[in-house]
Amino acid sequence: MLRRVTCGLIRPGLQLPTRSCSRTNPDYTVQHSPDRQEFTIHLDEGKQAFVRYHQQDANTWDMYTTQVPDEYGGRGVAAKLAQAALGKAQEDGKTVKLSCWYLDGYVQKNPKRFPDLKVE
Repeated sequence: MLRRVTCGLIRPGLQLPTRSCSRTNPDYTVQHSPDRQEFTIHLDEGKQAFVRYHQQDANTWDMYTTQVPDEYGGRGVAAKLAQAALGKAQEDGKTVKLSCWYLDGYVQKNPKRFPDLKVE
């Protein structure tokens, strides 16, 4: 069961080709799949945690949901996803709309991590 960390619609079973780049730390590897418009961490037993976004135009991402399986709550999985997704947006010069309350709160609590992030 996925714990809904944030607001947003989930599209179960969506299967699109994946082009990945990964950001790692000792605990988790975050993969960015631009074709699926999501950042994913593959966890044990085939489970996943993710941040999803809609690319509104060439320069704007609406980051609308973060989800982590219940049993991984409180382990920093959502924070690792937030760091990777927001860091990539900043690195690529994207403007982000933070429809996801978790990501919005993460940016507010960690403003020095994303000094050049453009927030709509």
